[in-house]
Amino acid sequence: MPNSSAKPTAVRPHAHRRNLRSLVGIGVVLVVVASCTARSSMLDGPASSSGTLPSIGATPTSTLEATIEPTPVITPVPTPTPLPTATSDELVAACDGTPVPEADPYSGTIHPLVVVYYEDGVDKGWRLGGEEYNTDDWEINQNWLDDEWPGPIQLVVCLNPLKSVKVGSCGYYKRSGDGKIGAVVRYKWSETVRVVVASTGKTLQSKVFLGGTPTCSSKLDDPGGSPPWLIHGGKPSGDVIDAYATAVSTQTVK
Repeated sequence: MPNSSAKPTAVRPHAHRRNLRSLVGIGVVLVVVASCTARSSMLDGPASSSGTLPSIGATPTSTLEATIEPTPVITPVPTPTPLPTATSDELVAACDGTPVPEADPYSGTIHPLVVVYYEDGVDKGWRLGGEEYNTDDWEINQNWLDDEWPGPIQLVVCLNPLKSVKVGSCGYYKRSGDGKIGAVVRYKWSETVRVVVASTGKTLQSKVFLGGTPTCSSKLDDPGGSPPWLIHGGKPSGDVIDAYATAVSTQTVK
């Protein structure tokens, strides 16, 4: 039978405080852990749909494709075909009616031409006048020699052989050397200049040029030979013929 006089067991209030302290400590730990987890989630950012977390500070990259520039197309510049040039032999042959293969038709406002003369003597025949041909009477030929005409030759100016034209008499004279008496007859030189179309060899036009007329005087130089004695004036002027050829080079085509 229990002893009614025994004192009831006293509850120790400090034991309850220790248990409460333990519970509080556990709660603090849980709060700290939860806080760290939340902070870690905030730093790492939301998970991608694939479940892979992007790295902090990652630099996005882009793919660069090489640009291929087109190769420039170089258009070749055609080399102009040089104009055919007639030879001196072909040009002088035009005065005998032979067409010049490389000649242009007679047309336009400028008619490139050359002056050709006839030489008598042992080496008789047609010659092309100019510095390279032992005569510079016709300056217009320099345009051909220096290749200054704007195109191929169109015309050939042909100076026919000189002819003597009687213009009168000075009467009778006595030669001092042998005392022979004879008539003195005056002549002047005549030169027919023909303009030939080089492409056809046909004469386009012609003109006669006369030289100077000799004068009579009281005393004449010994003409030599037997009477009648013939005296001549000067030959037609090369400058006059050159001026004519120059005018022909720009004359109007009819």
